[in-house]
Amino acid sequence: REYPPTMLMYFHQRLKEIVLWREWIPQNDAEYVGTFIAVLMFGIVSVVLKSWRSGLSMWWAHCEVLEGMDAEFRANSAESV
Repeated sequence: REYPPTMLMYFHQRLKEIVLWREWIPQNDAEYVGTFIAVLMFGIVSVVLKSWRSGLSMWWAHCEVLEGMDAEFRANSAESV
């Protein structure tokens, strides 16, 4: 089995560098531009999904509070009738 070269923890300057998978090795200018755009889009999608999840969590917590207040209001209304 052939292992890929180890990823060193600094900025890489080799022209043929594995990006995320062994099959993803840009070898010319067009592939480098495509790789840049793809990695940028991965980052944007990641941030959007994290923000969306956070917003949904806040919305669900808000809805739970409102449901609790509504249930309490109904219970108090039924007692006063």
